[in-house]
Amino acid sequence: MQCNTKFFDSQAEKTIGSRIDHFFHSYCVGSLLNQAGIRKLGFGALFLFKRLFHLIFMGKSMYMSLIRNREAGCEKSTIYRFLNTPTFNWRNFLFRLTQNVIKQFFTSLTSEDRGKVLIIDDSPYERDRSKKVELLSWMFDHNRRIMKRGFRMLTLGWSDGISLLPVDFVLLASAKKEKQLREVNPAIYKRSCGGHRRREAVQKATEMAVVMIKRALSRGLRADYVLFDSWFSFPSVIDQIADLGIHIICHLKPMPRITYFYNGEWLTLKQLYRKVRKRRGKARILASVEVSLKSGREVKIVFVRHRQTKGWIALLSTQCNLPDDEVVRIYGKRWNIEVFFKICKSFLALAREIQMRSYDALIAHTTIVMVRYIFLSVEHRQQNNDRTIGLLFHTCCEEIADLNYLEAMKRILSVLADKLRNISCLTE
Repeated sequence: MQCNTKFFDSQAEKTIGSRIDHFFHSYCVGSLLNQAGIRKLGFGALFLFKRLFHLIFMGKSMYMSLIRNREAGCEKSTIYRFLNTPTFNWRNFLFRLTQNVIKQFFTSLTSEDRGKVLIIDDSPYERDRSKKVELLSWMFDHNRRIMKRGFRMLTLGWSDGISLLPVDFVLLASAKKEKQLREVNPAIYKRSCGGHRRREAVQKATEMAVVMIKRALSRGLRADYVLFDSWFSFPSVIDQIADLGIHIICHLKPMPRITYFYNGEWLTLKQLYRKVRKRRGKARILASVEVSLKSGREVKIVFVRHRQTKGWIALLSTQCNLPDDEVVRIYGKRWNIEVFFKICKSFLALAREIQMRSYDALIAHTTIVMVRYIFLSVEHRQQNNDRTIGLLFHTCCEEIADLNYLEAMKRILSVLADKLRNISCLTE
């Protein structure tokens, strides 16, 4: 029994290894590492990256498999130096890889008319057992309503409504010195990639959200809408993103200091809901109204019935001519980023696989986790989307269409013949 188990495990490792090798080759991972300045340090960068990438799929830990294992093929210092180097541009590498996957794979699976979206959201990056991690801060967990040690992982993702690919991320620390448990390492060169990311870490999430979206659009990433929840839905943020030439659909939170101009008066969200006329019955969409922000921008607010309570949810769209149902449907694509956070934390060992103290190591490892998720997204789409069969899919579609047409004509002629036979004045 033990021999059979080892045999099946070895076969599984070979299968997974071949799929990973195919992914790395198809999307030129080695070339992208080189273009991002991630080059060899005694060993090839692709070799080290692939060793770290494999670990979670083999069910092995980095410490036992690479650091303590003398047969790993590389020294402990090599792994540490690879993850801790502040000059490596991991952001450039992640963006180029995502762009390659979209152009070479996902674009062929969906039509040009299908709406593509950018999704911005944050999630806790917990390091509760750490004390000496660089820029470690006290962060408030809004779900559990408690303070935690760690970071806020602000993530920008691209989605076609089915799959999500991470585009960019920032590990945010607290901007307040009293909440920072560890300061920035003064030895890091400020003009390096690591120095730039450390300066970003103490910025506000709303400011970084605008910067990340602007950076993605300027580098040619195509999307029709930006989706985000109520944590970012401030009028100033909406205006800044809309000025970039992209439409916004977001969830609004009733706040007493934020008002909207309607029928000659400034109203809060709750006051606005009382003013508008509700639809009769148990309609899913209760009402919709066009209002103005303080900047004068015209927006549309759609009030949707809450499924679990008797209350309502408000969605804002900067595209006023978009139907109410479309506003709700497009905003539903934001759920993909929640699935992304769940998969990365529960199955891809985000924040759990390494216990290093350098901020650069956290950035490097988080990038590796996101590349693992991109790999899984591609594999999942290949297994579940018939269009990945290629030309055979289109050929089959044509065959099915021809058969349907012939079958329909046959049935019509058969019905016509039966009707003619029932008419007594006509013979065979």
